[in-house]
Amino acid sequence: MRKFLLFTLFYLPLFGGDLANLKTLKAEFQQIVESDGKRIAYSGELYIKQPHFILWKYIKPVEKYLYLNGKKLFLLEPELEQVIIKRVDKSLKMLQILENAEKVDEKRYIAKIDERDYLIILDQVGKIKRIIYKDELDNSVSLSLFEVEENGYIPTTKFLPEIPEDFDKIYQ
Repeated sequence: MRKFLLFTLFYLPLFGGDLANLKTLKAEFQQIVESDGKRIAYSGELYIKQPHFILWKYIKPVEKYLYLNGKKLFLLEPELEQVIIKRVDKSLKMLQILENAEKVDEKRYIAKIDERDYLIILDQVGKIKRIIYKDELDNSVSLSLFEVEENGYIPTTKFLPEIPEDFDKIYQ
């Protein structure tokens, strides 16, 4: 699960082509991962603010919070009473997709990052509806976004993790 979350953070695109002017994005999400006939569904909330702030609030099947501020990643796991803190050395491919996705038609964009293709599907009003790709383990991943709000106000403090003092801190 941890590797999946970290992979998702760096390799999951969220914007494309004409959408490159997005400054913020807030959405509810459902993420389906399929492999060898097995299916796992995750759901929660996603917040993004340019240039490099990301918050994934995983609510189901287990509560987790993944914060990224451009320099560090914080994976807060309340059930385990721990937070994993990791320096981020790579560029944020998730946000670079803003410049890399190419328009296929009015509702679809394709982005290629690290030899992987990402299909980005827009809804009727041009907001991101779904992203489909294969991850590094060859799992099929589908991320559906709901209640999408673009370019609204999201305070930067939203991306600062509140770590309880009694949580174990694991530095990687």
